[in-house]
Amino acid sequence: MKLITNLMAFVGLSVGVVFAQTDWADNVPSNLQFNGSVTASVAIDGIDAGAGDQVGAFVDGEIRGVGNPLFFPPGGYYTFNTMIFSSVSSGETVSFKFLIQQQIRLLILMKHFLLLEI
Repeated sequence: MKLITNLMAFVGLSVGVVFAQTDWADNVPSNLQFNGSVTASVAIDGIDAGAGDQVGAFVDGEIRGVGNPLFFPPGGYYTFNTMIFSSVSSGETVSFKFLIQQQIRLLILMKHFLLLEI
């Protein structure tokens, strides 16, 4: 049973900026039963998403998925296809963070999604 089936999310508001480097991909739990995917593009004033950037999906501060950029030629921008993992089939709220690799800045995004069983 999937939590989310290809939810298109456009994330564009930032809450804060932190200078950081992440090891998100190394810390995604591998023992969680359920999963769902989010495809998102990031549009922030003056910041273009590109190669090396990442989107991290978090539940209560715990990393649950990482999206790496894929160039979308018809639109001329990058998308982030993120697989999100969970131990429950519904009810968790997912928040997102955006890592700008070139500037080594981490933006905490305001968009949150409630995982629903579909």
